[in-house]
Amino acid sequence: MKTHFPLSLKSKELILTKPYQSIQLGASIKMQLNKKRLVIILISFLSIIHTILIQINVYHYLRIASTQQYIQIIPRFAKGGSQHTVVQLRSSDSIYGRDWWEKPVVVEEYNLIFFTIPKVASTEFKLLFHRMMGLPYDLPANGQVHTIQNPNENMLKTLDDYPLWKAQEMMNSPEWTKAVFLREPKERVLSAFLNKFVKDKSYFRNKCCNQNTLVEKHDRDKCKKMINRKNFGYFLNRTQDCSDPHWDPQVYAIDDKWWSKINFIGYMASVQEDTENLLRSLTSIKDKRTAWDKVGKDGWGSSDGTEGGFMQTNEARHAEHARDKMLLQYTPRTEQFVEKHWKVEWQHETFHFEEFHLFNETRGRGRG
Repeated sequence: MKTHFPLSLKSKELILTKPYQSIQLGASIKMQLNKKRLVIILISFLSIIHTILIQINVYHYLRIASTQQYIQIIPRFAKGGSQHTVVQLRSSDSIYGRDWWEKPVVVEEYNLIFFTIPKVASTEFKLLFHRMMGLPYDLPANGQVHTIQNPNENMLKTLDDYPLWKAQEMMNSPEWTKAVFLREPKERVLSAFLNKFVKDKSYFRNKCCNQNTLVEKHDRDKCKKMINRKNFGYFLNRTQDCSDPHWDPQVYAIDDKWWSKINFIGYMASVQEDTENLLRSLTSIKDKRTAWDKVGKDGWGSSDGTEGGFMQTNEARHAEHARDKMLLQYTPRTEQFVEKHWKVEWQHETFHFEEFHLFNETRGRGRG
């Protein structure tokens, strides 16, 4: 017969507390797991907030940078997947910060940025842009072209109308056509002489015969005398100490770093063909028609009363007679002077000007 001994009070407490302790332990483990999950969720949430804040700060930085000197270089991908580095646009860059009239013109409908250069049909091209934008495209009745040339009056949009960050994006985008037309250097320098020294005497006199450029009175008097004499040699010498966009080398119209972004170059020597090719390459984002079909192929009058396409009449014939005009004004010495001081034009890797000489080695007339 088994004898049953009564449990002590301590033993009873032990038996009763074991299940309770087990329940307490499980609850504690569960609470710790919940805390870990909460920490993980909180960390994930903070990470998302951090990422959003970074994106907001980058966007804000780019907007604010439009009032600063430059934007950081940002890696981009060109059309077709080739990687390239975006060129920085500074507020001091010539294409953005210059204060003279020949600012790059933007025609948004055709994704076009056009770099007009003085003495390279800039008036004609600005009339074209007027028509492309639905604005009047006839010269003023009084013959004054300043209303077409002056960006404060001509109603054309220019690159510096955009924030710095946006202008940089446009200049680096392969979706935008960046176009410029160039003129043979000897011909262009002569054109500047005939227009700004011979025809418009006051232009050169005010620009280069003043006290800021010539300290001595006798030098200023000589300057005015040479203007009256239409002295081409004097004009050429003065271009070296009296800078002006009309006769400075064309290469300086665009900053060196931006020439690689110019994806269309036309030439006055082939202006008829090149203008048509440019306008055929531009498509309206509104109706998908080319600029040639909409505004280029007809409706352009000329001084002889004929009508035709843009740059298809007198302007084309003008290029044919350029050499004859040069032979009337140049001498062997003045030709050598231009070849020396404008040599950067022939040496520039983008321009592709063919070197030629009006005079042969013995300084006779007309070598091709």
